[in-house]
Amino acid sequence: MAVPACDFTVFGGTGDLALRKLLPGLYQRERQHNL
Repeated sequence: MAVPACDFTVFGGTGDLALRKLLPGLYQRERQHNL
């Protein structure tokens, strides 16, 4: 079953958490085809 595309928005003061933790985690999930 195909899932429609969506937007991913991250809110934060500096973006540090997103760059250090969230985005690398999402990248690894995509590489492992778990996303």
